[in-house]
Amino acid sequence: MSVHKNRDIRIPIDKDNPGIVRIEELCDECGQCRIVCEDNSAVGRMYDLESAGDVPVCVNCGQCGNVCPTDSIRERYEYPDVQKAIDDPDKIVIIQTAPAVRAALGEEFGFEPGTFVEGKMVAALRALDADFVLDTCFSADLTIMEEAGELVERVKKKGKLPQFTSCCPAWVKFVETFYPEFIPNLSSAKSPALMQGATIKTYFAEQKGIDPAKIVSVAIMPCTAKKFEIRRDGGRDVDYCLTTRELAVWLKERKIDFAALADGRFDNLMGDASGAAVIFGNTGGVMEAAARTAYNMITGEPLRMVKFKSVRGTEGIRSAKVNFGGTKLHLAAVHGLDSARRVMESLKLGQCDFDFIEVMACFGGCVNGGGQPKTEIPVTDELRQARASALYDRDSGMKMRFSYENPEIQTLYKDFYEKPLSEKAHSLLHTSYRDRSGDLGEKGAVYMRTKRRLPLLICDILMFVCLLVLLQTPIRINIIRGGGGGMDEWGLFYNLHIFAGATLTVLLVCHIIFNFREIMSVRNYFKFPTIVKVQYWIMFLVLISMSVSIASGIMWAVGPATNFVRVLHSYSSWIAFIVTGMHIGVHLGKYISLHRI
Repeated sequence: MSVHKNRDIRIPIDKDNPGIVRIEELCDECGQCRIVCEDNSAVGRMYDLESAGDVPVCVNCGQCGNVCPTDSIRERYEYPDVQKAIDDPDKIVIIQTAPAVRAALGEEFGFEPGTFVEGKMVAALRALDADFVLDTCFSADLTIMEEAGELVERVKKKGKLPQFTSCCPAWVKFVETFYPEFIPNLSSAKSPALMQGATIKTYFAEQKGIDPAKIVSVAIMPCTAKKFEIRRDGGRDVDYCLTTRELAVWLKERKIDFAALADGRFDNLMGDASGAAVIFGNTGGVMEAAARTAYNMITGEPLRMVKFKSVRGTEGIRSAKVNFGGTKLHLAAVHGLDSARRVMESLKLGQCDFDFIEVMACFGGCVNGGGQPKTEIPVTDELRQARASALYDRDSGMKMRFSYENPEIQTLYKDFYEKPLSEKAHSLLHTSYRDRSGDLGEKGAVYMRTKRRLPLLICDILMFVCLLVLLQTPIRINIIRGGGGGMDEWGLFYNLHIFAGATLTVLLVCHIIFNFREIMSVRNYFKFPTIVKVQYWIMFLVLISMSVSIASGIMWAVGPATNFVRVLHSYSSWIAFIVTGMHIGVHLGKYISLHRI
């Protein structure tokens, strides 16, 4: 028997999951987490829990938390540990921030979506007493130098193509688990966060005269999967990872007035970055940034076409063909793991000829990662576009737009890494992957779809039909009486009315049993967002009005039918009919909106 409750409704979450946790008392079993895990992330329908030994398979993308209306699913907090390190005089706390964070953090403090708050973000981290604040965009440039160098090497030496980007840890784990035969296609380059961490504890420490053993390296990321990534294979580059939302919780707890902060600046070593690094946070951004540098590596000339418009947008799979001085490459940008699954299946069948593929697990890329502010549930295209535009606008306004032009990157290679793909670079900036398909059990990867609260929806609709009958049969009976109809016809409608009432009673009991946990969770009512409070009001109006309708109907049938009982039965039935229709509409609207994620 599974230890995971209601797994047909909710996505199971392991207690040892490093990225996310479920707070049971806040869960109202709405089923949204399972829907997003099956539809957008695909993972929920690609394995059998029993075959996996009752251990949930999770790529830690955190999208289940993004659609959870009650905050039952959230990131696993690490900021208390970082606060302890800051309070320890023997520790040097160095914090780095990903590009996507500055495009969304402001939303937690009342700023409009898409407001670029880099300066205030840096100032806030200094207000938390971090010793150094660095820009992960710097190591995004470093990642491009290594990843583009690897692509050029594969193209020239006819190595394994297509090459997949490796910046998204949820995507990497997805490949390791469901498509391990494609592990050789993954770039061995670490993500920018890990490259930054490795360089902080070596080059940065050396330049600043800091004992690496005293360094506590912290990454602020838009992503819950990064919490898994920093721990994979023992971890050594980054000590703690906080999400954008988690940073906001920490700032509010420390009572730091974010909006009132004067803009700050990153520290001057490992602080400069190109526009190519800034767009890393958008879907297609990594591929576009790598292509800018790969073109220069192949031709020795700068790429005149800086924008790759064909890979910018919201389609799940976008592609572009680029002529690199006679070398033609077919590039693709993919976001959403269900889109990635389709690409992988096409590659297995030899149906596509891509040379370089960027994949991001989250729809829209890192700007909509599993740790970003829940400004709208579910995230709308307008919100995604606002955050993406913040990064593209920043890129277009920068003078330095190519990673290889970054003077700090040039100095880093000259003084420390020597050149891209050097022995030292391979040692510190590259990694390896492992086959995780054994986590799926003996059935391996499967393609299945779990039933989604269909009994509840059927129950709702049947109750609606019963109420319709209850309202229509008295009308028919009165017409028969007025027209002098026969007793047989009168009796038919009378019995139909009684049968509908009895059926409604049974269905209401089933509905209460099925929704018992959700009904009891009303004790957390004041913690719910407004939209969920409205849904609870509708649900309880359904239960109360139906109960009154049934009770008054029984009183009418077995006792003296007073005028009060008649009026109570009539009005309660009409109210139940209306609110049940609203209740069904809420359920249908929820399913439709989630299928559009």
